[in-house]
Amino acid sequence: MGFLSAVRDISLMERKSGIEQQLKFPMENKNGGIIRVFLDVDDLNAKQLCINGVKKVDVIDYRTEPEMKVKYLWRERVGSNVFWGFSPIYKAGKPLADVQKRKESFLGKNGDWLADKDCHLYKIRLRILNDYEKEGFFSSGSVDRIMRDLPNKINEQLESLDKRKSYIVVFGIATVGDDEFLYPGEVPCFVSYFEHKLSKEVFGLGDTESKGSASDEKRCALCGKRGKTTTLDKIFKFSTFDKVSILPGLSELEATQVFPICLDCQAKLSAGREYIERNLTNVSAIGGIRIWAVPEQLGNDSGKFRQLVRNLIENFKRDAIGTPGEKTEEKYFHRLARDGQGLIFHFLFWEKNNSQELVHFMVEDVPPERLAFLETAWKEAASVTNSKLVDGSNLDSCIRSLYRTLYSIAGKSEVERSVLRDFVLEIVGHLLSGTKAPVKAFKQIIVSRLPGFMHQNENWSEVVTVLNYALTLVEFMNIVNEGLL
Repeated sequence: MGFLSAVRDISLMERKSGIEQQLKFPMENKNGGIIRVFLDVDDLNAKQLCINGVKKVDVIDYRTEPEMKVKYLWRERVGSNVFWGFSPIYKAGKPLADVQKRKESFLGKNGDWLADKDCHLYKIRLRILNDYEKEGFFSSGSVDRIMRDLPNKINEQLESLDKRKSYIVVFGIATVGDDEFLYPGEVPCFVSYFEHKLSKEVFGLGDTESKGSASDEKRCALCGKRGKTTTLDKIFKFSTFDKVSILPGLSELEATQVFPICLDCQAKLSAGREYIERNLTNVSAIGGIRIWAVPEQLGNDSGKFRQLVRNLIENFKRDAIGTPGEKTEEKYFHRLARDGQGLIFHFLFWEKNNSQELVHFMVEDVPPERLAFLETAWKEAASVTNSKLVDGSNLDSCIRSLYRTLYSIAGKSEVERSVLRDFVLEIVGHLLSGTKAPVKAFKQIIVSRLPGFMHQNENWSEVVTVLNYALTLVEFMNIVNEGLL
């Protein structure tokens, strides 16, 4: 409850209403590109678009201005096995370096995209465009006319794509003279389609027999109000009801009886999650793991809470600008310890696996003072071992070195690396929760694997570095454990 309440409360940081609370940016990496498809329509304000074809295709840099979130009209798909999306945007990813193979990946082998189920154009039609016509938002034959023009138009731009960037394909409307591109959020028909899918697939309105139906009024498990409700799996993919033999869903039909949330809380949770992903997420400390730090207010002063979080985020940005070449998240825990006074944090460690979100663990109610204590202990440990090879500057370097040290001695076995990464997460969980770190188990792992690591590694300087970090980490955990007595 504490975590969910904190996610809901963080939505107070940005005053949004309507579908804006349901939106997020389609790409995490700001260094991306957009392949814009200018559709030729009879009436851009029509409830049903009659599309005559594609006027042109161009490529621009990915835009991240705040107003672009509404223009993109993007929301994650409800699953990987559905043949529709909330908006006419397709994630193409990074283009292949070889131009000929790049063209095949978009246009299909021998240019026959209809016969190549793995190419981008086939997926665009099947997984995005067809449903607009099926649901009546495109007139009959519109998709055929788009796909008639799109192969040649997009082929003209493929050679210019930067292999270092990820791209999204965005379908919008060409204005008179083709001088302006209207993004999905600026086209009434696309907005109506989004609202239709949101109402039906997320809220279950108008579909009383579907799983997660909100047709019956229930009491919200978060705010206590009675009304239409939905379920948490519409926001968090780690809350699902597909395993009907175990809780939380003994039966799919009973899904809405398990922690129902009202539509207002659903909107706030969606907006809160998007804010956390954009401002309070770390993806660099532990390989493949996303870390959320969700702040919660102490007391009931919402104005003070907003100011504290705003100051925290502004300091993140200010430090990133003031330190050339340094990523903001490289001092993620350091900034939380330094600027989080007056807040407590809920930490969630999870990873993305295709359309699934796998939670490893969560630690609630972590005060910034505990982070500061850990950071001081790391600096003291680095001072004790007196090694110039060890970065003892902040808590972030401690967690990164813990992961890299165990990753190094794991060798090339992916199974071994996975096991040791889980052990890293176990140690971090103990550190954040204020319980004793398993220093004995850490030493046993290092000692048992060290001979093999030294035998297989011809780079002696790397061996020395790993040893130095291992010694410092042992000293660090001993200091932490003594401080808990």
